Amino acid sequence: MIFYKSMIAGAVEIARAEKDDPGLSCVLFDKDGSIAACNRWAIYAAQPTLTKLAVALPFPSGKVFETACAVSIAQLTGLLRSIPADKQFKGMLEHISAEQDGQFLNIEFNDGRSVIKQKLRCSKVAEALRGWRARLKEIESKKGSSAGNFVYNRARLVSVVNSIEAACKYNGEFAFVEKHSFASGEVWRSFNEISGQAVLVAHITPSAGNLPTKTDWEKGISRNKIVLNIKKKYKNN
Repeated sequence: MIFYKSMIAGAVEIARAEKDDPGLSCVLFDKDGSIAACNRWAIYAAQPTLTKLAVALPFPSGKVFETACAVSIAQLTGLLRSIPADKQFKGMLEHISAEQDGQFLNIEFNDGRSVIKQKLRCSKVAEALRGWRARLKEIESKKGSSAGNFVYNRARLVSVVNSIEAACKYNGEFAFVEKHSFASGEVWRSFNEISGQAVLVAHITPSAGNLPTKTDWEKGISRNKIVLNIKKKYKNN
């Protein structure tokens, strides 16, 4: 199986927010080649590496996984640091080949000079992580209105933004993030222009009642007042 470095990095950012739960401080390598991670407020999922890209890479693709496996973010952080940046081909070679070996993943990647091998220990897959696909399907089937105000917990939002930034490397072109709402939050969608893979992050937002009321300064520049003043100023034009 072939996995793209930045997709793993995006999953690590989401899992990193769940330090108190060892079961969720892992990244899931699913049987179809998807990568997933979650914390108490967000679910991250990245599309499998495209077949045409995997065939062109300079190392074996490995056998299809028999079962999904989870690897701790501590091990993956070390792995990500050891994979050198591919500047010549804009990150195209920043992939790993992974093969299951009992309770381990045998990893191979190319550092531009030779093939590097590592062995990662697999952890027990937490039920919340195992069910990521069903949960995302449920969320996608209950889309809500995108109108209205949104309130975010900054620390949680940072993990979402960082995961998208890590997974979808900037290639010099317009970088977009698409968002739509569901009953208790939003789904953020982005796209890695280099690898051709899509990324989804479903994010639960807190209640809007947590913010204090508007200050006098805010009320003075509120949208309704601005629109009203504009109409008065240009009513004769």
